[in-house]
Amino acid sequence: MRGPVSSSQKGSLLLVTTATMFASVACAALAQNDCGGPENRHYVTNIGSIREDFVQQLTPDGNPAGVSLPTNELLRHFRVRLNVYKTAPKDWRLVFYDDQIQQPLQIIGPKDFPAGNTAVWSRRFEGGSGRVILEARGVNPSPFLRINGAILVAQQPQVTYYSVQNRASIKWQCLLCPRTQDQQDICSSEITKCTDTPIRTRRLGESVGMMIVFSTNKAWTCTGFLIAPDLFLTNWHCGGAPETSAFWENDVLRNLVIDFSWDGDQLSNEYGWSETPIFGGGPNVLFDKDRDYAIFRVRPMMQSIGAPPIARIKPGSSLQEGMAIRIIHHPLGRVKYLTQRDCRIVASTYPSWFEKKSDIDFLHECDTEGGSSGAPVFDEEGFVVGVHHSGHTVNSEGVCDRKNKGVRIGAIIEHLPATLKKEVLDWQQ
Repeated sequence: MRGPVSSSQKGSLLLVTTATMFASVACAALAQNDCGGPENRHYVTNIGSIREDFVQQLTPDGNPAGVSLPTNELLRHFRVRLNVYKTAPKDWRLVFYDDQIQQPLQIIGPKDFPAGNTAVWSRRFEGGSGRVILEARGVNPSPFLRINGAILVAQQPQVTYYSVQNRASIKWQCLLCPRTQDQQDICSSEITKCTDTPIRTRRLGESVGMMIVFSTNKAWTCTGFLIAPDLFLTNWHCGGAPETSAFWENDVLRNLVIDFSWDGDQLSNEYGWSETPIFGGGPNVLFDKDRDYAIFRVRPMMQSIGAPPIARIKPGSSLQEGMAIRIIHHPLGRVKYLTQRDCRIVASTYPSWFEKKSDIDFLHECDTEGGSSGAPVFDEEGFVVGVHHSGHTVNSEGVCDRKNKGVRIGAIIEHLPATLKKEVLDWQQ
């Protein structure tokens, strides 16, 4: 399930162009009640819309240009999209400054634009005002860089709750205790406190990242995890907007951001698509609709805490009714959450959602929500036994089943081409 987002970025604010910003963020989910429709395979809650009808051209003269964000108490954070629209000098850099602390928040240069990629997204910033300086070496360089899009994220996303058992007593908790006050307030309201989470369980979450996906005019979030140092696994349905029939196109891959450190601190551990095929001459993304998985290669974009570990997989695991499991995910785009209280499998097999095949899906009663799609399902030993992928649905009798669905990890691993399967399993050694 895909969902809305709230920021974990601390302190400093920045930027954007007054022309590029939009005043409000749409956070309406497709499912407006506590049950998705029988054919609803997206479970989408948008985190915003991308505006492309206004453009701010940046002048490479080395002079600070003031940029401001309209005051909006509902704004949580934003990103801007930078576009190289003309031949750029070989040596240039763009610096974002915070007005209050007078320090650079991000520096962008040619190395951030891989070959063939003319547009990149900035890191996430909180709302406010700041300065942007573009400087380039050469004699009177002409403009070549502009801001041609922005995405705003609301302070508090609209909550629809179509994947929890009891709205009055949600069975999840923050995996880590965040440092920012707003996230502390959210986490402290949970029944089970983050301080009660053993460090061994917390370590399971290091391989889990929140993926922010940008399409032509929308953005949403999902969860995913590393199954090899440069292989990221998430849901197929996370790769496209509901109204499109095309999923995981190159524009989506180039614009997505995976944050493995979305946990309420100032550290950055963001990854993006490596622009490398799955294997020589193969596709950029390997996916299957019925098993609802997508795998692609990633590379670090911004790193301050080192490479995340890979998740341990148990492809031959035997799932049983009543089996205790746990899920680490990013519901509603929040920091990493852990669901393990009253979290169990209620049916070891369930028909797959497109082809109705057996031994692919299973049912569970673990609380999740929009944004949890692609989250790893762990057994009590810390092995991944499945991938969460959908929430409550209406059955053939028109009744909400109040059960969540996962895909067996074995059904995914056995579906991989032999070379990729060997690569994944070799890393498990």
